[in-house]
Amino acid sequence: MSDIWSIWPTITMFVWMWLNIFFMLYLGFKKLDILEACLEGSKWVSDAQAVFGGGVVGRNLRLHVVLGIILLPTLCYWRGLADKDANKKIPKALRILVLAAYFSLFLNGFVLFIL
Repeated sequence: MSDIWSIWPTITMFVWMWLNIFFMLYLGFKKLDILEACLEGSKWVSDAQAVFGGGVVGRNLRLHVVLGIILLPTLCYWRGLADKDANKKIPKALRILVLAAYFSLFLNGFVLFIL
């Protein structure tokens, strides 16, 4: 009886991990163009598009750039990478979606580390 209950956390984490992967792919392939269009004047976004291009890894790295602008807009402005209120150009629903994806990814990694 105890063997059945010991496998459920592993199965749950495995399913959660794959849901995170699919969620990041969804953001990278469906929502990234909208996010980058909102940040059109940003030097960092245009450089990331030129360097990383398309593909799964490139789109994921470009999504990291957008997350950096969302989380650290003042630092990006000081370094000349983005406009002063670049994160305000992104619709609130998309900002929440990106932050939820990364929070879920962080939480998943943290729980896997604990287990």
